[in-house]
Amino acid sequence: MQKNSAEEFANEAQVVSTYVALSQFSQNMGDREQWLHCEQIAIQKSSLCWFSREGLFATAQLMQALAYTKLCLGHLDFSIKLGFQACEICRHLRKPALENLVLSVLFRSAFLKKKFDLCVHVLESQWELISQGHEVLSLACFYSACLDLLLYGKGLLCRPFEECLSFIQHYEHNCILTSQSNVMLGVHSSLAMWFAQDSQWSLFEHHFCKARQLVKRTNASLFGSHGFVRFLECHVLILQKMPEDVFMHIPPETHNQILKYFKEFFCRCVTCPVYHQWVSDLKASVMRYGKRESMSLTNIFRPFDTCLIKIWEEREFLEEVNSTEGNLRIQRFDRVANVEENRNEEETQECTC
Repeated sequence: MQKNSAEEFANEAQVVSTYVALSQFSQNMGDREQWLHCEQIAIQKSSLCWFSREGLFATAQLMQALAYTKLCLGHLDFSIKLGFQACEICRHLRKPALENLVLSVLFRSAFLKKKFDLCVHVLESQWELISQGHEVLSLACFYSACLDLLLYGKGLLCRPFEECLSFIQHYEHNCILTSQSNVMLGVHSSLAMWFAQDSQWSLFEHHFCKARQLVKRTNASLFGSHGFVRFLECHVLILQKMPEDVFMHIPPETHNQILKYFKEFFCRCVTCPVYHQWVSDLKASVMRYGKRESMSLTNIFRPFDTCLIKIWEEREFLEEVNSTEGNLRIQRFDRVANVEENRNEEETQECTC
């Protein structure tokens, strides 16, 4: 209805915004064809949107959506550049809510590129936007990112673990967060992994059981896929530790039962291939364990110190480049390269793949 109304009144900015919303909804539902089709239409109709404030805002929404798309597909460098440009427009328009969404995408792309210094700068910028407000969902997403940095960021942190845990404990039953299964799946899985590294198995079980209750309620969105990956990591850890009888409340599971979760991931999260190789390597570990081969995942919650580093290094889109982007501060948008000249060609290739 919104799309039809916008087209009837020839409101190009509204048309672009509507197609962006349709695109992201389709991605969340796992409909790759519709997702990329709506995105392509939004790109085509955005050419007339630079001549008004409303049009510029629609363009910023589109750039946020494109940064999100590039992240999901694994084109992380392109996602980061689009994120910087979208942030610049948001600050120019003074649109903090949209800027916060852009920063969430920018953090995830920087995180998967192992640009942890940039991750810290992004989180600091987010904290400036949301710390004075009471938007529980924005804070939950922020603390979820902080937990990721604490787990995998080689000692870097933005907020201390105790603060993250205190927030979750205080707002866990908030009506807004109870409806956000995608976010909370990642949060509880990350907390479980944190307690596992200190061998606090009762707390690991507590948060893992909460995550297990949420996994069926998640979708193919970026947060949903990310949370599912964390949940699968917990499962691999359980399989490894089960012979040691460290769990009191988790019933024994065979590797075949755990493999069903991997099958579900690949069936559901088809629009987030950025995680597929990571999950494939986890699945291979489970299969090797089922064949009683050695499973070298002693510290699975620190993949950079174990064989899981292969997941990050072997993929083309996760390889480090010899650049200074890791030291680039979020505020210095003037150093971001212009990506417009390559956009049309790349978008066309993706929409036909």
